[in-house]
Amino acid sequence: MLAENLAKGLEPGIAENDEFVVSYGDHETNVGPWIRLASRKNAKVIPWIPRIAPTASSSNPFAVELVISDLENLITSRTRLVSFTACSNILGAWTNPKKVIEAVRRLCTEKGAAKVEVVVDCVAYAPHRRIDVQDWDVDYCFFSYYKASSAALIGCLPLIQFILRYTDPIPLFSTPGKHLWSLLLPLLPTTSSNSEVTARWNRLRAYI
Repeated sequence: MLAENLAKGLEPGIAENDEFVVSYGDHETNVGPWIRLASRKNAKVIPWIPRIAPTASSSNPFAVELVISDLENLITSRTRLVSFTACSNILGAWTNPKKVIEAVRRLCTEKGAAKVEVVVDCVAYAPHRRIDVQDWDVDYCFFSYYKASSAALIGCLPLIQFILRYTDPIPLFSTPGKHLWSLLLPLLPTTSSNSEVTARWNRLRAYI
């Protein structure tokens, strides 16, 4: 629901013929919302398809991943949004978010894209590695709390502070902040009677 809500929040700023570069081989959460948004706004989804990695070894010739250099032929002057997974829950392949975003920013500048926002699906990434939204220079990223030792059906969508001024209101309780924890804190329903949330609060904070 986080990506779906984000797509609805971004909808007023999407124009006809805008292009969304979206990685495939992901959970539906990172694909469906952008397909539906494109359908509503007459925009276009450009699939970023995983393929056999150039560095695949003879011991694993079927290693498949998102190849950053493929973005060269996907990003155009009409690119409005790039959404990709940091770790595919289907392929088990890691993506380096910082390097991808650096490539996206560079290519968009070179090709004259007026405004581009980057979304990273961290659902399968969060349990294994730290998320640093400032270091990555990402606009939006999301993950599920239960992947990081919390209750099910609770998600997190950190928003960079300046974006909150330009994104239409969405059904998500969020507060501007400079650090990930300051963004996570108001999203956790501390008044809930959910025993899982109560019991795992300290463990979640230690993890972050």
